[in-house]
Amino acid sequence: MTYRRHQAVEVLEIDGETILLNQETLAVTKLNETGGRIWELLSENRTLEQVAERICGEFDGAEAHRIREDVALFLDQMIEIGLIHRAG
Repeated sequence: MTYRRHQAVEVLEIDGETILLNQETLAVTKLNETGGRIWELLSENRTLEQVAERICGEFDGAEAHRIREDVALFLDQMIEIGLIHRAG
C-alpha cells in the first residue's frame, strides 16, 4: 500500500517547521523537521517501508524497527486528519 499527500493542502516552511493548511477543512497543522521530511517524501507515492527506510538512513544510530513504528503512527494520524491518503 502506498501513501500520498492530499492535493488540497497548502504548505509553508518557517524556521525548519512545516505548516500545513487543509483548504477543505481550514485546519492548520504544524510539523517538526522529521514530520516535514516525511511530508516531502510523500510528494510521490511511497510505501511505509520506503518512507521508514529513507528516514532511518538520515538518522545515524536510529533503530529501524522504532522508526518504522513512529512513521506508521505518523501516517495514521495524517490520514485521520485528512492530510494524506492511501493511494493503493
